[in-house]
Order: sequence, then C-alpha cells, then structure tokens
Amino acid sequence: MVTAPVKPTQLASLTDVYGAPQSLWNGGGRVTGTDDPTDAVRPSATPMPDRLADEAVRAVLASLISGAGATFAIDTQDSVRATRLMTQLRVWLLFARKGTGGVSATVAPSFFDDTYPAMLALVAELTKAGLTGAWRPDGVRTMRLGEALHVFVSADHPVQEHTPLPDALLDVVGAHLLSQDWFDTRVTPRAKALGLTKVFSGVPGRVGSVYERARTECLVEQERTGRQRCFPLLGAASGGSDRLVSAIGR
Repeated sequence: MVTAPVKPTQLASLTDVYGAPQSLWNGGGRVTGTDDPTDAVRPSATPMPDRLADEAVRAVLASLISGAGATFAIDTQDSVRATRLMTQLRVWLLFARKGTGGVSATVAPSFFDDTYPAMLALVAELTKAGLTGAWRPDGVRTMRLGEALHVFVSADHPVQEHTPLPDALLDVVGAHLLSQDWFDTRVTPRAKALGLTKVFSGVPGRVGSVYERARTECLVEQERTGRQRCFPLLGAASGGSDRLVSAIGR
C-alpha cells in the first residue's frame, strides 16, 4: 500500500494514516534550520515512572556523551515501558547528532510486536518535540534527522538491504527472546565501533538468551567498578513476543 507524504496534521493518529507498518517510512520532510541547538525546538523528555528509570536514562546519557562505550542491562517485563524509556534516548541522540552525524540502532525480536510500536513512538515523540518536518526516511527502516541516523532491525523480518553500522547507541529490546547464537552471528560483527554504548532490556532468567549473558556481564562490571550497570525495572508482563522464543533460538 502506497500512501501520500505525511502532513503535520496527520501525525495526530499514525495508525489511522497508515494501513501497513511498512508504509510508515513514506513520510517525513526536509531538514530545516541550523545545527545550533538554540535555533530549534528541544525534544521534551517523557516523564519516567520512577527514580530507577530516571537513573537508567542518566547513566546511558553519560556514556553517550563521554563516549565511554558502557553496556547496560534493564530488567523489565513491560515492553511498553521499555519503549517509552528508550524512545527518550533515541530522540535525544538524533537531535544531539543531527549536525555532526552518528548512527544508532534498535534490535528487536518481532517486527509487529516490537519494531513497529517503537517506530510509531519515535515519530510521535519527534512530532511532540516540534520536529515533524525535520526527519525523513533513509532506507526501508532507517530514519534520518539531519546527519544523524537511527536503524531498526527485526530478527523475524530482516531487511534485504545494506544498513549503516551503529557507532553511538545499540539498544536491544526483548533481549531475553534472542538467542546468543543469533546475536553473535547477525549483530555482534556489525556492532564493534569504539565507544558504542549498548543497552539490553528484557526479562532475567532465560538461560541461553543474549539478555542473560549481557546482564551477567553488567553485574560483574558493576561489582568491579561500583558504577550501576543493571537496573531492575520489572513490571507487569505485556505478553506478545514470547511465542518467538523457540523460532529465534534455533
């Protein structure tokens, strides 16, 4: 299904405008204004539900700003909550890097359960920040804001095109549903940039999952340095992607 270019008034209800997730990227607009942050509307932070979530965002931002390349694990069973938290970081990074450039990426198990809602959330947050006409598509699942790019990757629905390699942020949502073998084969070889910050979110206790490995490594680093790397933001399970565990794990 082909849709007309997005108009600002249409973005109030994206699901009414687009009949299929793939057509989301038919919208966008030209980049306007300068790269001086005082000349643009700054993204507004989405209120976080508790102190730990705020601390998690601050810790990740500190790594992004310093280029420390830290790795974080966020325990959560609530995919909506995880999307809200990571959307803050995606918007901030796109805005901060729109003049200098940079690539961030989101990896998820399911296109329809995880990737599409994350795409909608990012566009909606950019709209709320007054940046409706500033972003544009740059490939099937890549968003561009100035010189900054954000790439979306789905384990169950890969894109058959070359995508830029992340050099700023790699966030892996639903990481407990991704096997270590799949991640090491498909993601790790493309995520080796110096200073790359990595954020894994998922449910602890899934043996063999990429989240369990990342969480263990974060706990070891946390014990060694005294700097928090694991944030227990457990909430009510939202269901959905659990059915993909066996398929992705093969």
